[in-house]
Amino acid sequence: MGDLEAVLDGVVALFNGAPNWGSPLTMCNVSPQSNTAAIIASMLSQVFAPNTLEGEYAWNVHRAELETAGMLGNLLGWDPLATGAIYTYGGGGCFTYGVKYGLTRVLPHSRTRGIRTDAKVICSQQAHYVRQNATDWTGLGMDNVVLVRTDEATNRMDLGHLGEILQELAAKGVPVATVICTMGTTDANAFDPLGEVRALLDQHPNPPGFGKAVLYADAVVGWSWIFFRDYDFEANPLEFSARALLILRRNGQAMAELRHADAVGIDFHKVGWAPYVSSCFLYRDAAEFESIHRRGTDAYLQARTPYNPMYYTLEVSRTASGSLAGWETPGHFGKEGMQAILGESWRPGSISATSSRPPRTWSA
Repeated sequence: MGDLEAVLDGVVALFNGAPNWGSPLTMCNVSPQSNTAAIIASMLSQVFAPNTLEGEYAWNVHRAELETAGMLGNLLGWDPLATGAIYTYGGGGCFTYGVKYGLTRVLPHSRTRGIRTDAKVICSQQAHYVRQNATDWTGLGMDNVVLVRTDEATNRMDLGHLGEILQELAAKGVPVATVICTMGTTDANAFDPLGEVRALLDQHPNPPGFGKAVLYADAVVGWSWIFFRDYDFEANPLEFSARALLILRRNGQAMAELRHADAVGIDFHKVGWAPYVSSCFLYRDAAEFESIHRRGTDAYLQARTPYNPMYYTLEVSRTASGSLAGWETPGHFGKEGMQAILGESWRPGSISATSSRPPRTWSA
């Protein structure tokens, strides 16, 4: 056996040279420092080891996932009592759930017979490369991804091109499983016009015999701008600068479009100041999603509580680390605190996200 102190010294040594996410010189992706409460919440999950696959193994810890659904559903303008949430292994997990949701709704027999139809996944040229992961691992195939041109000035999806694609596929009798709207990227900050995409999908439904395509919003980067959906920009109670107000209003209006989506991907570990991994797949109609993905009876676990995600999640062993960190973050900062963090990111003189008051990020 190794000496505990020596083993821990070895662990600490592994972090030598690791990036300091709080430094303004660290510009890799979106990895802000985690807030202290979320770190503690996540660590408690490691200590007590609840398994959120079903109620007996999780007990009250399940509230983190259930209440996240209500909080975020309400924030997006959905019915919070009808909204569902699954914490998963990352933004790629959210994307994969979005693709699988479309496959199950559009090709219901695919769950038992396999995918026998080349349904399409449509996304913009700005969409994350995880589109290849999701279509590969679900068995749909990467060649069934159709890319929509984007506007050079705004990086938004070209609606004219999308309409042409939908019309052509409908004429050929080819179904669309999922349309992905990119809502914020780490480089071009692309926001697709979700409401107009929804209108086009309604205008060009799938051919007879197939279900309705799922509209998924990949908002893992941009989701937190939703906190400015109904901010009072005229009174400006948090006294943001004129420069910041222009950006906050624009991004808040863009993210208000999330209400049109069937499902949304959210990363609390990006612009949510929570530790890795705290990704949340949010879906508007919990009754539909959970019923069409439900599997049969369990082999040895027995459902003694009303909430048992083991019947419809990709994961079976399900850590509560992400759900506790994600659930704690809006509960800790509140709406105004999240607005202060985001708005202050445009003011020089940042403070650590582990401060006892709402943190600022680095200067833009």
